[in-house]
Amino acid sequence: DISPDCPPDGATGIFLRMIYRDFRPRRTALRTLCALLVGAGSVLMAAAPSDAAVRHTRLTRSSPAKDTSLSGPPATITLWFTKPVQLKLTRLMLKDSRGVVVVLDAPAFVDASQTSVAASLRGTAAPGAYTVRWVTTSMDSHVIKGSFGFRITAALGARM
Repeated sequence: DISPDCPPDGATGIFLRMIYRDFRPRRTALRTLCALLVGAGSVLMAAAPSDAAVRHTRLTRSSPAKDTSLSGPPATITLWFTKPVQLKLTRLMLKDSRGVVVVLDAPAFVDASQTSVAASLRGTAAPGAYTVRWVTTSMDSHVIKGSFGFRITAALGARM
């Protein structure tokens, strides 16, 4: 076992001390370079989106938007997704703060991209807090669901 602190005696020891002395600056530089590369790789991996976030469908926005206040009830609830969804497996439910369900039409695609769905309100919605709960299935068969709330502030209970 050869240690740089205690090389063997004789010609072999002198030779090993010379080699060790000659390579010490290069080894230090190599260690520093490796540490920098590992650090840079860690930063890049932390900043990059995960495979699951890139591959799977997710909600990008809604109308009404999450936590907004409206002056009257919305005519429709619209959801936009990152990728196409299966309409037959999409459900939306609107409830007020007491748990009373506001009747919605069946969801329909907004356009040919199949990435946005909308459901019109059939019932009336009085002023107050509301929660939209939704569930859908992406084209790759992953079930995704979520919910968001909004508030109606106007005294009118009729549809806009």
